[in-house]
Amino acid sequence: MISDVLAYYRTRLKALGRTEWVDPDFATVPKPRLATAFHLQFGDIRGLSNNQSHQEIEVPVTVRLPYPPDRKPTTLIDTAVAYADIVLTDLLKAENRTTADGLIDVRFDTLSIEPLAETNDNGVVLVLGFTALVAISTR
Repeated sequence: MISDVLAYYRTRLKALGRTEWVDPDFATVPKPRLATAFHLQFGDIRGLSNNQSHQEIEVPVTVRLPYPPDRKPTTLIDTAVAYADIVLTDLLKAENRTTADGLIDVRFDTLSIEPLAETNDNGVVLVLGFTALVAISTR
């Protein structure tokens, strides 16, 4: 089920010590929460193949992990990239993704590091794009 996708990401990111920021407006994360927050967003969900027993669904998910301003932006970017390795290892680990209810697979798609805000405050956001594959029973 599609709700299983959200549950998977929430469980894995909380296990890494992050707390979900559920406000749809990611820009409203308060500064004290920047070092530990995560934000999830669905992309356009697409139906794939179906048959007599199930419908496969592709669910794009964007994970945003903010980092508060630092006097040395290069160090902050290095920290964000090193953390990306940790997140990718956890989310893509077979024992995590293949045992989650309703989830068939999780694929990594993209990584970018963006400014935290339009103003130059030296904070960054690690943005990871994934595609989850789920199957819904049609029986």
